[in-house]
Amino acid sequence: NRSVRVITLRIGELARVDVDELIELFPLVSRGSCAENAQLRVEYEAIEVKCLSCRLQSVVSAGDMSCPHCDCTEIQLVSGTDMTLKALEFA
Repeated sequence: NRSVRVITLRIGELARVDVDELIELFPLVSRGSCAENAQLRVEYEAIEVKCLSCRLQSVVSAGDMSCPHCDCTEIQLVSGTDMTLKALEFA
């Protein structure tokens, strides 16, 4: 059995994941597994939207979900809502 040394997660700003709690609980939930002593790294994914009016894609903040080019509020989320496993590094 190979041990996992590093786990890298990519978490969107709108993913509704409590990252502090995830990091705090990781040692407990990984105990006894191949990831027991692994380091947990978190990368954040920005909120990206496509404007349904001007059709441009932009990165926005959670507090202002309007198109920065034309101020339209009719947008489609492109990224920023997912949590994905980006990488595993083995010992």
